[in-house]
Amino acid sequence: MRPTPYRFCDGDCADAIAFYQERLGAEARERLPASATPPGEMTAPEAKNDWVMRRRLSLGEGEIMMSDNLVETGDAMAGCSVSLIYRTEAEARAVFGAR
Repeated sequence: MRPTPYRFCDGDCADAIAFYQERLGAEARERLPASATPPGEMTAPEAKNDWVMRRRLSLGEGEIMMSDNLVETGDAMAGCSVSLIYRTEAEARAVFGAR
């Protein structure tokens, strides 16, 4: 089994995805915008049509799932930790810009 973390955002999911792509080399896959939600109970409010319903990111050997809190069924996350393990110190320093 390989658990996949799922991060909920409050309208800034696209910014978080851009950060993971730019700083960590994540590859964004499977984008489902809020505007594509099926009609009915889960329909996103029109003001949130550009928000992210679901996005899968490949990050190294793992994945992260992400979405915005579209229908406000619960609180948005107040914080999130993603643990990154690099094979060498040089790899870690290259990603985080340390010298």
